Amino acid sequence: GGDLTQTNNYYQNNFNASGNHLTVFDGEGAQHISFDSYNSGFNRVSFQNGNILFNGKKQIRGWTLHEDATIKNDWTVNLSGTLDLNGNTLTVDGDVNQVSGTVKLNGGTMHTTGDYTLTNSTTLNMTNANDVLDIDGSFTMASNTSHSGLLTAGNMFVAGDFTETLVFYSTNFAASGSHRVILDGNTHQNVSFETTSSRFQTLYLMQDMQRDYTFSRPVCWVNLELHTEVQSILLTAMRDNVALGYYIMLYCDINGINLSEIPYYWILSGNTSSGTTISDNGRLCVAPDETATELTVTVVSNDDANYTSTLTIPVLEEYPLITGDVNRDGYIDIIDATAIQRHLAGLELIPAKNLAAADTDGDGEITVADVTQIQYYAAGIITQFA
Repeated sequence: GGDLTQTNNYYQNNFNASGNHLTVFDGEGAQHISFDSYNSGFNRVSFQNGNILFNGKKQIRGWTLHEDATIKNDWTVNLSGTLDLNGNTLTVDGDVNQVSGTVKLNGGTMHTTGDYTLTNSTTLNMTNANDVLDIDGSFTMASNTSHSGLLTAGNMFVAGDFTETLVFYSTNFAASGSHRVILDGNTHQNVSFETTSSRFQTLYLMQDMQRDYTFSRPVCWVNLELHTEVQSILLTAMRDNVALGYYIMLYCDINGINLSEIPYYWILSGNTSSGTTISDNGRLCVAPDETATELTVTVVSNDDANYTSTLTIPVLEEYPLITGDVNRDGYIDIIDATAIQRHLAGLELIPAKNLAAADTDGDGEITVADVTQIQYYAAGIITQFA
């Protein structure tokens, strides 16, 4: 229930637990653990009290975790030998600073609410498919020990930055096999490798790759996996209807995370003419021989077919006669001004049924003044005709 202190008197192994010996820390307050010699140490440990304080200035012999445990403080892992999680879960409410020894997950889970840093001659052993290292903060690999063959399986979650620093061996984070690192933060994450001999085996990005991550080099992985999430999709059209022989543009606004390069596709239904089509960029062309009175256009996400948006477009035999829309294409623009100019020059006469649309000033005549009115309208200088 209190502190455990081992001091050297004559024999350095005067607390040399072995066999089935189990040490249980079940106090109610802070319990301090200190060993003068790493020749003494635990065999199996149960932390029923999470308020454990290790003397990080002195090495402690590695041990096997007997059951799930919580350490409610920052922890300096100063080991002689190996801490074996043995399939259990170890939670550290704070930072983990591993300065010596080996942490072997062995099918277990280690969760730290702060940062995890390895320095000196330290090793992290993740060779079991069930290994999970869950870091709420940043991860720094500054060990001078090669990790070739030590990071071959399991999943490492990092919510902060990921940094590999060259100290001695350039392979101090040389992941392989089925080992996977998942960057799952909710803010921008920086990824830095100082050496090309270290890299991820499989990197999984939970956020938007282009927006939420900065990499020190373009490709620092063998396999890249992206979390894809469609958040919204909306289909709109440049106008409410379309006449026979004309086209309208449709626009798809799709939002999400790590969407495909071509994020959606079009479905056109209700048409009777094979000449009525929609292009990849949303141009809906209605054939002159189309007999349908309305067309249905649906846009579907390539990443999640549950996300769709649909519009029904009425089909008109011709656009109504509107002042300024000389060619009756449904728009008042510079093309209409040009049509009047060509009419006045005798190059191409406006059809009789459209002449009333060319008299923009209402004086009963078609003149250059009507051209000017349309030019002003198209430029936004005026919003209506006299």
